[in-house]
Amino acid sequence: MATPGSKLLLGFSVGGSAIWQLYAQGAIKQSLGAICFYSSQIRHLIWLTPNIATRLILPSTEPHFSVAALGAILREKSTVNLEKSKYLHGVMNQLSAHYDGDAYLYYLKKLADLLSRQYSQHILEEKLLSEY
Repeated sequence: MATPGSKLLLGFSVGGSAIWQLYAQGAIKQSLGAICFYSSQIRHLIWLTPNIATRLILPSTEPHFSVAALGAILREKSTVNLEKSKYLHGVMNQLSAHYDGDAYLYYLKKLADLLSRQYSQHILEEKLLSEY
């Protein structure tokens, strides 16, 4: 049974890439938006465009591709807000070698602030931590 009402989806790594694909295919309805952290598999899905406000927090670097080149392509999508974090892939995962406790608390506070507002436009307009 589906939960009624708007939702804000939050995805990390491959979870964020799955959200990207579901939004682009229109499989998710009644959503407030999406926030995806270090979803590197999106580089294989660049022809897709989410149909809802989507914020991508990209890592500072990735070993297998250019974050800057991916950003240049995705920046053109009107439903997408890009942020290049100064942290690495896994910054929010306590089991990751790249976990950063201060960054975790920072992003957690920003996510709580966005949720309290309940406006999808904030997903596109506000910056969590941006170097773009």
